[in-house]
Amino acid sequence: MSTPNRSLPGWGEPQRSSHSSASRIAPQSAPPSGSSQQSDRAPTDAPLRRTEQEIIRSLLFTDDEQFEALSPETQQKVLDMFASLSLFQQMQDSLEGQRRAKQAEATAKQAEADWLAGAIHVCEEAKRQAEEEGIEFLHSVSLIDDDVYLSTRRDNY
Repeated sequence: MSTPNRSLPGWGEPQRSSHSSASRIAPQSAPPSGSSQQSDRAPTDAPLRRTEQEIIRSLLFTDDEQFEALSPETQQKVLDMFASLSLFQQMQDSLEGQRRAKQAEATAKQAEADWLAGAIHVCEEAKRQAEEEGIEFLHSVSLIDDDVYLSTRRDNY
């Protein structure tokens, strides 16, 4: 038994008939030529989730008959538009992810720059304090020497 090709147009579209909506629950496809119609049991590889077309139909139309009332060209345009919108959403999500990554990178770089600025400030403050202490010390030494020098000079006169 062969499985239907899910990439073919029309896969997952319900057959157009006046049967009850129960016949439209599972995706159906025409049997390959030369083979018999499948039995009523679901194939074991049937998808457990709804098809994209079923989701689109449920979003746009209250029932399948509204969608089926559209021409095949319009149906395809509707499906193509949703595919296009989905692609744009994926692109937007990807770009937003990249933007967030760049923002996080910029935030990390800013934090590093802030840390470096703080470290530079601490170094500058330590240098300023050391210079002040050094100048005070040298000044005190020079005053003592001046006093000694002046006293020795006075004694010599």
